[in-house]
Amino acid sequence: MMESSSTRRETGSCSKEQPPRELKAVKLSLVCQSSYCKPHLESHVRVSGLQKHKLIDPVKNLQDNKCQKHDRPLMLFCRDDHTCVCFICTVTDHKNHNTVPLREFKLQEMTENQRGAQKHNKDVIKDLKEEITELKKRNTEQQQKISNTEDDLRLIQEKHLKDLSRQQKSSSERSFKFWFLVVGVLFVLSACFILIHNHIQRPEAETLERLESSKTQITELKKRNSELDSDMQRSKAENTEVKKRNSVLESELKFCKAGKTSERPQLSENVSMFPLLIGVLLVWFMVKCCNQSQDITELKKRNNELNLDIQRHEADITELKEKKNYHKAELKKKPWWDLF
Repeated sequence: MMESSSTRRETGSCSKEQPPRELKAVKLSLVCQSSYCKPHLESHVRVSGLQKHKLIDPVKNLQDNKCQKHDRPLMLFCRDDHTCVCFICTVTDHKNHNTVPLREFKLQEMTENQRGAQKHNKDVIKDLKEEITELKKRNTEQQQKISNTEDDLRLIQEKHLKDLSRQQKSSSERSFKFWFLVVGVLFVLSACFILIHNHIQRPEAETLERLESSKTQITELKKRNSELDSDMQRSKAENTEVKKRNSVLESELKFCKAGKTSERPQLSENVSMFPLLIGVLLVWFMVKCCNQSQDITELKKRNNELNLDIQRHEADITELKEKKNYHKAELKKKPWWDLF
């Protein structure tokens, strides 16, 4: 029980409360060696015999406020040894020493600390006043400099505005002249462009017309060439047919010369006219073959001429294209004023 009470005093809890209920202690009685919460402290103060007890703030370790030698509360302070003592120490170890109550010593110490703090505060206030005076002086100087700078800036701004207005006026005049010159140059350039365009388009139109006429001629020549090819094929077919008939007639002629008349019972009795007929047919076929060969030669000649014409027209077209490209390259190399 004593141990739990001592533990509660050391932890700052009320010693009159029973566990598990614990209230925080607000005062500690050095005579009773007990800590009290607010309700128990009021009942402690009401008792007339307990009103003179020494009350202090609660501490975690109560043994620090007791004399280790006499187990009494440390109520006095020895100025000679600079330590806290109890009443028994003043008549034994600290006899005839300069002792004062601990509360009085604390008040004196607090007073001295307060005086030192006040002195320090006065010194700080004095330094601050000096700094404030210096800052005010510097502020006045800065304000004067700012005022002078503002006047200078105002003069510079007025001068700059005058120069700017004069420059704007001159620049507007220059810009008007410049744009007038630009409009004139654009007008001249547009006229030059129209002339150059017409100068370039004229040979191009002529070249295109010549190309179209050449293409038309090539188409006609190809058509005629195809017609000649068909005539040649037809002539070749007729020549083949004539040669076939000629071979048949020659075989018939050989058969007649050999006198094999028994093998041809279908012939009439007028055999004397057959050789004459054969001769006439041979002459006719020979003439026909000669005419066919002449026609074929003529067709080949005409075909060759047409091929030459086609090649010549293609060469002309190629030459025209080369001239056109050369003309364009020369126009690009020359400046525009050399075109007039």
